[in-house]
Amino acid sequence: MTDMTDMTDMTSDHVISNQTLQDAQQYLTFQSNGDTRMIVDLNHLLMNHSIPAVLDFLKHYLHEKQKSLRNMILIDKQHWKVNELVSQMFRLHMAIRILDRKEVNLVERSQQRTTKSCKISTRNKRCHSHSRIRQNKNDDGKNRNARYPAQRVA
Repeated sequence: MTDMTDMTDMTSDHVISNQTLQDAQQYLTFQSNGDTRMIVDLNHLLMNHSIPAVLDFLKHYLHEKQKSLRNMILIDKQHWKVNELVSQMFRLHMAIRILDRKEVNLVERSQQRTTKSCKISTRNKRCHSHSRIRQNKNDDGKNRNARYPAQRVA
């Protein structure tokens, strides 16, 4: 890790905080058979390349993984590499989202969904409750006039 609190790309004025970089690197690091493995070392890449260049590389690498997955599925759907490719693609995708600053705060999103669903159920509840309320509250429903003469016989 570098001692700087922010990593700045001089060509595009793009700034990434160390926390954002660590979050992205955590997605690109995983445990396998007791060993810690990295898909990509962001710190090493950012020493020699700009942030947009690193993002382009990650997107290209993700595209290559997608091609490999398509080919692997055509050959053998049950091969162990299919799981490995899917997990690596997910990790690359999440790291790219973090570095692009498009990460969505899951807590806020889940709260928004809860609020929206409450509004829908409240609205539906109101609509259904109106169907149970009679327009004339004094009407007991026994003294109704039939629309057609045939209904009066019964």
